[in-house]
Amino acid sequence: MAESNPQNAFRLTDWLILAFVVVVMGLLVVDLSGNVMDILDRGQEPVQGDSTPANVTGQPTTVL
Repeated sequence: MAESNPQNAFRLTDWLILAFVVVVMGLLVVDLSGNVMDILDRGQEPVQGDSTPANVTGQPTTVL
């Protein structure tokens, strides 16, 4: 049985929509994985600045 032209057009449209969704989802996954890698790399960087504790006088800190 031969399919009608409108049915072929709908099938082509469905495939084009599916291809578009797959491409967009792939781009979103790539972007998300890049953001995750940046966050993980940022967590491994050494802390910049002074690393001495706030109370360096040797006096005990009293809590009231």
